[in-house]
Amino acid sequence: MMNTDFRSELKTQLDDNTAAFENAAKAIDVAIVDIKPTPERWSLAECVEHVYAVEKGIVRLLFLLGQGNEGANDRFAETLPYEKMQKVMQNRNRYWEAPDFVQPKGTRGDWNTLLQKIIAQRQQLSEALNTPQGLPFGTATAPHPYMGELTMLDWLHLLIEHNKRHLLQMQEITEAISAT
Repeated sequence: MMNTDFRSELKTQLDDNTAAFENAAKAIDVAIVDIKPTPERWSLAECVEHVYAVEKGIVRLLFLLGQGNEGANDRFAETLPYEKMQKVMQNRNRYWEAPDFVQPKGTRGDWNTLLQKIIAQRQQLSEALNTPQGLPFGTATAPHPYMGELTMLDWLHLLIEHNKRHLLQMQEITEAISAT
């Protein structure tokens, strides 16, 4: 059973990751966000658009999976241990081809709009983590294209670790642009 302390830990992880992302994004000179370091690599704007598309889907999925769990005790359930997910997601030598529906298309908004959208959907998720009624955790699962069936807790961990992965990518892109 997930207790209030565990919810609080999850909320802190999410909020800390949100702050790190927001601070990193705001420190970037908007004049360089559309520059690709090489023709085959994403620009900073494309990277952020991808993060937005992925997180929008995960947030929707979490609320969908939480439906029907109202009034039930939170259930701690993982199919993929968090430490393994961290290791897999932070390995920048492993390339993941983003599915088409989360590929950057340049149609989801400009840099500042995308940042505002990401922060807003994360605030919604953070507020929902305050109580079991806001986001009731259960044992429901949904498939990930590469990782198989993931529980609600796995999906929340994935949201955080995916964001960390792209924070590293944003740093790499910025360094590559600065080196040219």
